[in-house]
Amino acid sequence: MCAGTGRSPAGFSVKKAEYEAMEQAILSYLRKVKKPVSFGELFHGVEKLVPPDLFPDEDKARWYAKVVQRDLELTGRIERLPEPPVRLLVRA
Repeated sequence: MCAGTGRSPAGFSVKKAEYEAMEQAILSYLRKVKKPVSFGELFHGVEKLVPPDLFPDEDKARWYAKVVQRDLELTGRIERLPEPPVRLLVRA
């Protein structure tokens, strides 16, 4: 997230605590599985890792997971494999 702006690099308005919790969960999960995963697999893995008080419902958690996933791609911390279906992995 761009420092102090409350906006992700992609331009979405986000809350710092939620962004950072989801960022940590996504990176932890991808490092743990050590293989490319679909967004559905990613979300299923990270929903157990994020604090329920920050993400009280699935819709909010899924929205943050997608925003953070896209920002991590944009900043080069994770990558999307070029061939379909969409698969994500953490960069070494």
